[in-house]
Amino acid sequence: MKCSNCGAVLRKDSLFCHKCGTRIEADVEEVIRSAEESENGESPAEEAVADTEEVKEAAKDSYENVKRDAADPLADERFDEYFKLEEEEPGKKKGFIIGAVVAAAAICLICFCCSNTFKRTFYKPADYYRYVEKKNAKETIKLATDWYDAGNLLIPGNGSVGYEDKLALRMSGDILSEAAEALDVYGVSGQEQDFSWLQDISISGQATMYGDLGSRNTAIAIGSDTVLTINTVADKAADRMYLRIPELSSSYVGFDAAKIDELSEMIEKYTDSSVSVSTGMYDYMSMSKALPEAYRINKLLNKYSDICFDNMNNVTRSGKQKLEIGGVAQKCYCLTVTFDYKDMKSLGRQLREELTEDKDVKDSYIKLMEADGKNGEESWNDLADGLYVLEDILGSTAGTEMKVYVDTCGNVIAREITPAETDITVRYGHTVNGRNFGAQLVVNADGDDIVALRGNGKKAGQSYAGDFKLAISGADPIGITLDSFDYKAFTKQKVETGVSVSVKEIADALDIRNPAVDFLDDYKAVLSVSTPSSGSYVTNIRLSDGMSDPVVMDYSYRKTGGSRITVPEDALMIEGLSDIKVYIKDADFSKVRNNLENAGVPSSITGYISYIEKAADYLDYIDLFL
Repeated sequence: MKCSNCGAVLRKDSLFCHKCGTRIEADVEEVIRSAEESENGESPAEEAVADTEEVKEAAKDSYENVKRDAADPLADERFDEYFKLEEEEPGKKKGFIIGAVVAAAAICLICFCCSNTFKRTFYKPADYYRYVEKKNAKETIKLATDWYDAGNLLIPGNGSVGYEDKLALRMSGDILSEAAEALDVYGVSGQEQDFSWLQDISISGQATMYGDLGSRNTAIAIGSDTVLTINTVADKAADRMYLRIPELSSSYVGFDAAKIDELSEMIEKYTDSSVSVSTGMYDYMSMSKALPEAYRINKLLNKYSDICFDNMNNVTRSGKQKLEIGGVAQKCYCLTVTFDYKDMKSLGRQLREELTEDKDVKDSYIKLMEADGKNGEESWNDLADGLYVLEDILGSTAGTEMKVYVDTCGNVIAREITPAETDITVRYGHTVNGRNFGAQLVVNADGDDIVALRGNGKKAGQSYAGDFKLAISGADPIGITLDSFDYKAFTKQKVETGVSVSVKEIADALDIRNPAVDFLDDYKAVLSVSTPSSGSYVTNIRLSDGMSDPVVMDYSYRKTGGSRITVPEDALMIEGLSDIKVYIKDADFSKVRNNLENAGVPSSITGYISYIEKAADYLDYIDLFL
């Protein structure tokens, strides 16, 4: 197409001449014919590339024409109005036009290629399954590693890190009176006791971890009065723990970890309960130091999830159907995956080969073992030698069937898994239709629901609220209300959620009904969790009847910078009964008793402290018999 005024070669879709500025009055039939030629002939990308040389020459002619007509004000105004080039240098004008054309051609080419890639991806059910799973895994892994990174679990090797937390319990006088009557019914004398001092109790603490050292200072308060403080220091290098209660003594007592472990074994022998007293704090600290960074976790998870999905070949795909959950139906496809024995054995072999050669996995595992006091290299060699069992373990999953329900945008909305040679089926997922959503989590064995959580609600943007029923092994269902959950905030490491449940329904489901606790029937237990800032969160649990909250329990956590830790050098090491006797005799229990009485604790309770004061005398008698 040419300009009727100056004869310049124009693009087919031009509205103005790039040379003289004349408006192009294109014939309608010519426009239609040009469009049809473009549709039936070259692709937009090919046409744009083919026209590039013509546009180059046209741009050159246009620049020369502007120079020639510089004395004509009208020509300048027309050119400026239509092209906005003003006084740019020739190279810039020429580069801008060429760049725009090349960019348009690239966009068209990319769209063309992506369209065909999309079709190729979905050509086979197995390819579609891999696309869906990798898309889902990528989003899930990013969410998990973002949360890991936001939690800042790593402890700096050359510095310290700490946190502050507080657990507070507040109860009204009326609820305490009702509770006292309930205690009488259950055989505990409560009516004669004064429980008013229980209305406001809190436990707060500050913890620090630095190198191989860890410490925590805990304060127990009744109302605004601190009645007891506990200071602990853990020294992993020396395998010792130290304890001090300032109200009893200004000195620390020390415990050898091996001795405490012997005590733990004695407790486990009689209770069948695992006990870890001495090493828990600094083991956690050391293990945290050895955890890999978020980007390494992301890299590893993506790598091995890809390997797993690439070995899934026995896949079938349904036509478009409707999946209904909680009364809400959504259009989707169903991908049925059957775990094939050959594929699972191949997956086990490939995982074993990759893991044994993976430097990131090896380094992380060695660090974790060394933090736990083990030989890192030996532990890794033992693990690598034992990885051959992966083939047999994964081979045993052959016959497992999984149904993956995928919406029309390729997002996984639900799954159904039936492990091989079992009568168990696990179903979970959610559906969305407009502003309505349904959700479920069901574990079914031999046709009966062992655990079933089902419900529906309303969705506003990425915020959800609804009502659910939780049934466990045929017991009466418990109603659970999701007051709010903001998924968008959750993906940005923020939590704003609330859940409530009827106390009466809990009592009925657990079969603990008694007329003495009927006063709780009108209450709901309400749980809310929020993250007011990075490195902090608040949990709130309360009883509520909609008008008042007679019981409120708050737990808050906030990360801090920590501080240096000093290991007590003059601590009394506790190695036997004689050392305990020395500590008790030197302790001053009167301060604790006075603190409790000043905080309102009745003498009927503080009087028991006198028995502790006499414990040393009893120990003297024990020595006589020993």
